[in-house]
Amino acid sequence: MDRRAAAARRRRSAAAVLAGVVAALLSTAPAGALEAPDGAAPVEPVPVGEPVSWGVAPASAPTFDLVLDPGATVTDELVVTNHGDVPLDLAVYAADAFTSPTGALDVLPAGTPSEDLGAWITPDAARVAVGPDERVTVPFTLTVPAGATPGDHTAALVTSLVTGAGEGGVAVDRRLGTRVLVRVAGDLVPSAAITAVHAAYTGAWNPAGTGDAQVSYTVTNTGNVRLKGPLSATVASGVGSVSVPLGDLPELLPGGAITLTGTVSGVAPLGWLRASVTLTPVVATPASTTLPDGAASHPVPLATGEGHLWAVPWSALALATLLVGAVLGWRALRRRARVRFEAAVDAALAAR
Repeated sequence: MDRRAAAARRRRSAAAVLAGVVAALLSTAPAGALEAPDGAAPVEPVPVGEPVSWGVAPASAPTFDLVLDPGATVTDELVVTNHGDVPLDLAVYAADAFTSPTGALDVLPAGTPSEDLGAWITPDAARVAVGPDERVTVPFTLTVPAGATPGDHTAALVTSLVTGAGEGGVAVDRRLGTRVLVRVAGDLVPSAAITAVHAAYTGAWNPAGTGDAQVSYTVTNTGNVRLKGPLSATVASGVGSVSVPLGDLPELLPGGAITLTGTVSGVAPLGWLRASVTLTPVVATPASTTLPDGAASHPVPLATGEGHLWAVPWSALALATLLVGAVLGWRALRRRARVRFEAAVDAALAAR
């Protein structure tokens, strides 16, 4: 027993020492230690509570929206403006953009290597110091690889500020950027696909009424240019159909996908129905005046996806069931009353 107790004490002591070592390591790690983008020095957090505000914008045009040939090189500048009262030390880098699940444009986090347009852009400085109410320009170079694929490529020039949350707290990486759009000259192949169409029916309490079909679907940009355009949905049976607009598709980058939902109202509960979603794609037009003639009007085939759903008239079935039950109950009562009457008659005759 003494040996087992001593061993248990040694195990508890070892665990306590290990916990102390881990706590010491955590206490020496700087709050807000975030991985800096390639080429940038580690970002020191700004003290918590300091109000900061800054903006970024292209220096020479409303947007960075270019049409370039493979192998082309351009230079431009990003303007960074400090709207606050404290000096800012910002990291500056480029990162590939992608379509988020909500349809918004998002960029890769710091430290994640870019493989497309974000890797083609090189800022002249990895960091920029901006004093209060000061504007600073950050030159950059954009070089399109000679073997770049034709079509649209999207990235963002990002400025990053790490805000500390106090000793032992969690740092927050505040990022502000402006997108860079490059359409590499060559064959434009606009195309889209609609898949995973699922529908479910919600009927009305009125047995003679109609209901709603909830439709979900996924739109994928299978081409090499940015797409947008109106969406519509149709629910059809053998005796008619109902079609409704579903709004416009958010601008979808090449290779991007987004799952959306919509409602088709006024659907009659006619059993096994077909639900279809259609996109009329439109090529997003660059703001650049160097866009080749006719490129924006490139014909794009419609994209359509289909699914099925059961639209069962549950309220009508329930009413019919109640009616049938009432009729059967009434007939049963009639039979029982007749049996009792006949029994009473027989008893009266027997008593004579």
